[in-house]
Amino acid sequence: FLFLGLMFVSCAQQDNLSVAVEMMKNKQYDSAIEMFNKVVSQTNDKDIKSNALYNIGLCYGLKEDYEKEIEYYKKAIEEYSSCQPALYELGMIYYKDKDLDNSLKVFEQLVEVNPEHEGAYYMVGVVQNDLGNKEDAIINLQKAFDLGMTDAAELLNKIK
Repeated sequence: FLFLGLMFVSCAQQDNLSVAVEMMKNKQYDSAIEMFNKVVSQTNDKDIKSNALYNIGLCYGLKEDYEKEIEYYKKAIEEYSSCQPALYELGMIYYKDKDLDNSLKVFEQLVEVNPEHEGAYYMVGVVQNDLGNKEDAIINLQKAFDLGMTDAAELLNKIK
């Protein structure tokens, strides 16, 4: 009975996540946030909880409430330090805000989490280049290129 009960809870959480994602697609951000919060309060699964928190952040970003967006990306990362989408989006926000030190820190964390994330290596290279660290930029951009990010070649050629 316990297994069936856990399976039911998991299915219910998946259903709630699906409904919330559909609401988000239909630009019903407040309703989606409410449904994602319901998932957060009903689960102990770090992956599901961090996914829901990430999506709450995404909703706030779509509503142009950037402080809340950052807050929820950070909550997703606190819940599950390997939450790759939250790490990437947070790094991009810092980069766009010209907070290069925090951007670099977050993208380097993402590289640690996923050593095959070509976008993270690319952004580490971009940030290192912006900071004037040409050698580190070249190393990371080359890694991004080697992993399949062909866009890295253009910046690599400019730096070299």
